[in-house]
Amino acid sequence: QSQWTTYKKIIPELETIIDSGSIYTGTFDFERLLLTKPDVALIAAWQYESLAEKVEILETSGIKVVVVDFNAQTLEKHVTSARVIGKVMGTEKRAETIATEYANAVNTVKQRVTKHLENHETRRVYVEAGTGGPNEYGKSYSTTMWGNLLTMAGADNIANGMFKGSAHLTPEYVLSQDPEVIFISGAHWAKHSDSALLGFDSTMEEVQTRYRPYLSRAGWKQLTAVQNGDVYGVYHSGTRTIYDHIFLLYLAKSIYPEAFKDIDPKKLHQIFFKNYMPQELRGTFMIQVGSSHE
Repeated sequence: QSQWTTYKKIIPELETIIDSGSIYTGTFDFERLLLTKPDVALIAAWQYESLAEKVEILETSGIKVVVVDFNAQTLEKHVTSARVIGKVMGTEKRAETIATEYANAVNTVKQRVTKHLENHETRRVYVEAGTGGPNEYGKSYSTTMWGNLLTMAGADNIANGMFKGSAHLTPEYVLSQDPEVIFISGAHWAKHSDSALLGFDSTMEEVQTRYRPYLSRAGWKQLTAVQNGDVYGVYHSGTRTIYDHIFLLYLAKSIYPEAFKDIDPKKLHQIFFKNYMPQELRGTFMIQVGSSHE
């Protein structure tokens, strides 16, 4: 929601584009899409699977179908997808620069974490999507999105082995695992007024106000992460993007601060937007919950 509001201010033409609905919400109108007569249909891997036989209809209609995959949250698929988009848009040099920056950041994290763990224990980590607010445990991630980023960051993800992809962990299980670091993703989720808030045009004060109640969940005051102040908020829409290496750096630094003392993810976030994005980065995207020093 906050992204749409931000981008339409910069690109007013967005509001005149024909809306063919969403595959994700089940409102996709295939015939309406065909009426737009696109040259290329750029779709995600999961959308390709959902469209099934309709992909062939697109191709027989003269529409080239190009598939990218950022949801898998792997280095190989991320950089390949960026390069593919560069070819489609005729911006191959720019895409290669972005892909290289991404690969360099991921490899830096892996190398530093590997070296750090030679002399330190792996830390237990819990990640949750803060969609429903503090009174409702949101989904956690193991082999996709935040889960794969945690793997890259060298975390002992308490969701690993419990399920594939994303699913809910019970409060009892989370408490029994006593995570040493907790991440709760936030965004402008309109359905829940008390959901974890992060994103464009959100202030530190209002974000902290929405996040602090998580610290008072039943049993959480006894968790190592809460007692040590290691509960963090991360922008949910930061994943599945070509700049989510910045959030990977934030995860890694939050888990193993000694290994990333010289890296400032928030500053790198600003630099990326200045170099590659059409708008100024304004808002709150990463926080240490309860901290007054950010």
